[in-house]
Amino acid sequence: MDQLALSLYSLGVSHRGVSRIFKDLFSSHYSPGKLSQWVKAFEPLRLSWQQRSLSSHYHVILIDALYHAVRRDDVAQEATYIVMGLKQDYSREILGLYHLPRKSAEGWKQVFQDLKQRGLQQVGLVLCDELSGIEAALEQHLPHRAIQCCLVHKVRRLIAHWHEVLDLDSSSHTRSNFKIHRPVGQTLSQYPWIIT
Repeated sequence: MDQLALSLYSLGVSHRGVSRIFKDLFSSHYSPGKLSQWVKAFEPLRLSWQQRSLSSHYHVILIDALYHAVRRDDVAQEATYIVMGLKQDYSREILGLYHLPRKSAEGWKQVFQDLKQRGLQQVGLVLCDELSGIEAALEQHLPHRAIQCCLVHKVRRLIAHWHEVLDLDSSSHTRSNFKIHRPVGQTLSQYPWIIT
């Protein structure tokens, strides 16, 4: 029963929600205080994982977000960033989880500073979305690495600027009616944002 209560809580069910579920399903009462005690007992394990030493070199670091509802004054979607590394032996490792309510250069500096303090020295490639402030933070903390933005974001960027590059036939909005009206080399040199 304790494991079920902790699992429900870890999936985002509130203290009161867990208590209601146990009352409805098992006719037993789990107080929010008891669940808080379990969470506090789990805290040392979480801290030791969060502060563990890292390898000095990773071939690739992938940064992605998991969005979830957070209640402050009201309920809003906020991101928890997952930083995963590909190690020398090609195994994967979650390097950290970082909750950044607002994406900013300062937040990313803190993330990379934490990774460096835990032992990270060199990265071959960073894969990420086009996140505000991340390139400046990478330049400061991991200057000798390549960066590649997510292909989906590159395509969105291209489509957002289609009127500068593509000629759309107004009679139909099918993909077959998009035509590049400049040689590709000229287009890429004239519009460098396509390949950034």
